[in-house]
Amino acid sequence: MSTKSFLLLSLVIVFSISLSACQDAETEVSKNPLPEETTQLHAISTDKALSNLDNFLMDGSTRGGTLTQRLLV
Repeated sequence: MSTKSFLLLSLVIVFSISLSACQDAETEVSKNPLPEETTQLHAISTDKALSNLDNFLMDGSTRGGTLTQRLLV
């Protein structure tokens, strides 16, 4: 067997294997149902969170408390 015919045979084998690999049946992707709405028991409003943060910083127990007080005056 000559080199040319061996390369041609190898090419045909590689082509046929790659063609058969692409012939798999398409798998149907199922759609995920919409997630259920969950209620967050520990959620608070943004205004309340900012108020709590301001109160914590104004407490003076942090180094940032004095800086915040100076900026507000």
